[in-house]
Amino acid sequence: MIETYFRKISPCMPLLEQDSFRQQLRDDKKKMSPALLACIYAHMVVYCAHSPKMAGQPWPDGRFIWNLANEALYSELHLSPGVPIITAILLNVGGRPTTSLIGNGVLLASAVSIAHSLGLNHDPTDWNIPESEKRLRMSIWWALFVHDKWTSLAQGTPPRIARSQHDVPPPTRQQLCKPGLVEKDSWAASIFAALVGLTSVLDTCLENMYRIEQRQSRGTLQIELALHTWVDSLEEVPRMITVRGTSLDLPGACNLRLSYLSMKLLLQRTQLEAMKQASNSSEEQLLNSSLQGRQLAEEILFFTRDLQPIHLNDFWLPVAAFTYPSTINFLLRHALETESSVTGLAQTSSFQLARQLIDILRLHKETHGWDMGDVCLAQHAEIINKVLANVAQESHGAENMLDLHDFVMSDDFMLDEFFPSLWDPLYNV
Repeated sequence: MIETYFRKISPCMPLLEQDSFRQQLRDDKKKMSPALLACIYAHMVVYCAHSPKMAGQPWPDGRFIWNLANEALYSELHLSPGVPIITAILLNVGGRPTTSLIGNGVLLASAVSIAHSLGLNHDPTDWNIPESEKRLRMSIWWALFVHDKWTSLAQGTPPRIARSQHDVPPPTRQQLCKPGLVEKDSWAASIFAALVGLTSVLDTCLENMYRIEQRQSRGTLQIELALHTWVDSLEEVPRMITVRGTSLDLPGACNLRLSYLSMKLLLQRTQLEAMKQASNSSEEQLLNSSLQGRQLAEEILFFTRDLQPIHLNDFWLPVAAFTYPSTINFLLRHALETESSVTGLAQTSSFQLARQLIDILRLHKETHGWDMGDVCLAQHAEIINKVLANVAQESHGAENMLDLHDFVMSDDFMLDEFFPSLWDPLYNV
């Protein structure tokens, strides 16, 4: 498992200094953090369980392993918090499948608090410590930054790290890579650096979303400019991954591509909501923005449909899974706002896209055990089936059919009354 971790996960989310970790594991394992080791083993269950090398071999229950890891983590968190416990927390909240958003939020808050206490939020470049320790401190901080911001988006709660309270320099491929690193791992480091940059753009968007003052004037030009500037600054390979969806076999590439599409859809939805609130927005502007959002949803569908087994078993941020329910939310809301009958709703392009995405996620789950669609399937598969069942009844002349006329309103409360599962951070901040 340790070997698989350093080969598959560590290049995508660097949290450990491999040489020193291996040496301590070999020479003095008893002095290592039990929580850290337990969380590494638990973190790797989802990757090893579906590995071709493990096919047909007995495998321990994932829930049992996670329970042991959580027990070790909470015990060490209270008894001896330090840098290892921050790493253990990041492995814990980065574990799949996601089953406890609130618990993850509590752990992240603890990790941020400990990180501030240990000075991980400060630039260590000029400190009199080994270069390997400098790299490790900065990598852990940026991994914490990434988890904090994307978890904030998934939960609909403000992030815990403030832009004005850290000065750690952004990671670069040169800073992350040691001499002699193979090209594949070198590009994985570049992809991680790109993910941190994209997360900084998300941070700008989150500040806009969660600002209490002047909630009615949420301009998006600053966010759009930040996103374009980030894309323009990328190296060739991360740029091709992000913009064109190529080189997806590189470690972490698929996660970066999905995160980028999620960011674009979030920006488009934010722009659409701003237009709806503005008194001078025309019907043409609203329609154009809605169509752009639907095209982005279609991009997410095509990307997910084309994922191969090697991609499905690659590194994924678990909170990236919330891209899918967010996409379905957008599509269903758009369909509900434009149709007043069940049959009409089911025939809209938006509903058809939502149905296709559900089918794709279900296929990946059944065929390859991919859990990134679990949240979306749990929240929306029943909704899709309910609409399709009512269409079938309507075609046979059944009475007491569902009437959407009363629910097709601009008021989000009415939509929530009809489809209570359509909870969405963008509509609840």
